Amino acid sequence: VAISGLLQANNGKPFKLDLSKQNFKSDEMFGISFLAPALPANKSMRFLDLSHNKLSDVDVTCLASALAENSALEELKLVNCNLSDKAAHILARHMKRMKGLKSLWLQNNPFGVKGAFSLFKAARENRQLHQLWLPTDKGFAVDKMQEDLHVHFQLNQAGHGLLYHDLNNVPEALWPHVLARVNSIETWRSVS
Repeated sequence: VAISGLLQANNGKPFKLDLSKQNFKSDEMFGISFLAPALPANKSMRFLDLSHNKLSDVDVTCLASALAENSALEELKLVNCNLSDKAAHILARHMKRMKGLKSLWLQNNPFGVKGAFSLFKAARENRQLHQLWLPTDKGFAVDKMQEDLHVHFQLNQAGHGLLYHDLNNVPEALWPHVLARVNSIETWRSVS
């Protein structure tokens, strides 16, 4: 409850919140269901680490719904959170609405190829995301998805998202820089 109050009150200086290894329980006052309602209104938190907490599908639903309304959070760490395929599907479904999210860490979770594929598809449609780290022990298919996302994320970092906005709203002076960055990535791809 104190953290929830802090998140609702703190709308000034950007900050990072590390709640890793807190042993959250779904039925406790300090669980995700009490944290999540404060997230949509918070405009200062840039990084949230919930790693090494066992998160249920309900926890992930609460968290993803709240973060879909938060445009300030840039990095979310859910490493070793016991995320299921269903939890991965839930995150994927909400990812498009997570406008500020640039990095999502999901290593060491038990979800399989189906969950990874849902996240892969959602990440490919996302123009803001710069990193998505999938579990590394799931075999060739997931390794290939991770590799394919690398190029997509480089394009996002180069300004790929601008191509999907109203082109009249992009300042003309910005276009040479965007196209040069995209060209440098294409050059790098052909060399490697």
